[in-house]
Amino acid sequence: MGEFDKGKSNLYAIPTGFNTDTKINKYSVDLGYKVNTNLSFNVGYEYTEFKNLNGQVGTFALNQFAGVTPKYQWTTFGVGYGLSDSAKLSMQYQLSDVKNDFQVSNDGRFKGGLFTTQLSVKF
Repeated sequence: MGEFDKGKSNLYAIPTGFNTDTKINKYSVDLGYKVNTNLSFNVGYEYTEFKNLNGQVGTFALNQFAGVTPKYQWTTFGVGYGLSDSAKLSMQYQLSDVKNDFQVSNDGRFKGGLFTTQLSVKF
């Protein structure tokens, strides 16, 4: 999947940092493999970047960061197991890699992971 957005206006009642020059590019891919009726594996990747941010958010002037391109990346690995016809257990691990130049600590780089589980029951 791909999504390519462009700012619509420079005139907002509350400045947002987005203007007519702002571009948002988002790419994602998800792959799944069903081993049998009860077991499946999936992997996914998502990348989003913001270009040409300008303006102001609250009292924070963004125009001092002209040319900054925040980037967000997520990689996901998961497994699903059917416990019965009406119940499924899913486990997922997601790696996060965020580069946001507006945050001055950590050089604007944040990395981490998140493990989740989900039990779905149909009734």
